[in-house]
Amino acid sequence: MVIFLVWGKVPTILILPFLAGIICDYAPAEVAGFMMGGQNSVINIVVLFGFAILYFNALDDVGVFKLIINEMMKRLGNHPWIVLLITCIVAAISHMDGAGATTVAITIPLMLPIYKKMKINPAALILMLSVASGILNFIPWSAPAVGLSAVIHSDPNAVWQSLIPVQVVGAVLLVGLCFVIDRVKRKAGAGMTDAEFQEMRKELDQPVEITVSKPILIFDIILTIVLIAALLLAWLPAPVCFMLAFGILLLTNFQGSKDQMAVITRHASTAFTSMRQIGVNLSP
Repeated sequence: MVIFLVWGKVPTILILPFLAGIICDYAPAEVAGFMMGGQNSVINIVVLFGFAILYFNALDDVGVFKLIINEMMKRLGNHPWIVLLITCIVAAISHMDGAGATTVAITIPLMLPIYKKMKINPAALILMLSVASGILNFIPWSAPAVGLSAVIHSDPNAVWQSLIPVQVVGAVLLVGLCFVIDRVKRKAGAGMTDAEFQEMRKELDQPVEITVSKPILIFDIILTIVLIAALLLAWLPAPVCFMLAFGILLLTNFQGSKDQMAVITRHASTAFTSMRQIGVNLSP
């Protein structure tokens, strides 16, 4: 299996498990039964993961995350601990879709130039990003959470609700870590003069490209808050919450079926790939 994975020319997740069942002296029909039973056992988790990716990527398309991050950057102060704290917040926001690649792609290009100008070792950026992402991995649509839920045969939303106190404690400790790293980096020479900081602020004060009106953006933020509240209070099953929220988001932000299908098509490959990997990896 490892050799084929490294080789990269054989669809291991589709063919090798079936052949392994045959080698273990099961009939093809029995192996097919194992596969269908495994897929049925994780279908709710797969749907949850897929629609979460579609929802948060659609939010990013219209500029909700960009607007929030831009507003935070306007409040950036000439103190290393503020830079570290904003790094954590940006990482948490960009990790809302549960995908680590998105978190890295947004957080590092945005924050790395600031770290260099403030003479903060970039290793601190990776540390803040990793810890913030780890804390947010408790959300029920992240890959680690759905993996845990599948293994213990529990609803991802129920698992998340039981871990919220841990998540809160982690967030508080993360803020404390920002102050600790701040003291370490100040002793190493981190910081900049007020003149240098004002020059950097001019570079950051760039207009954000928004594709919808301000009232729609406010509605999107409220919709997301309601969605999270629905997950916390278990008003409906988590996959249904994301299905309804995604449908409302398409209806209010994208005019006409053509634009709506374009959004789905643009992010379908990411969602499908993630859903397939989750489904295959978690199926017993």
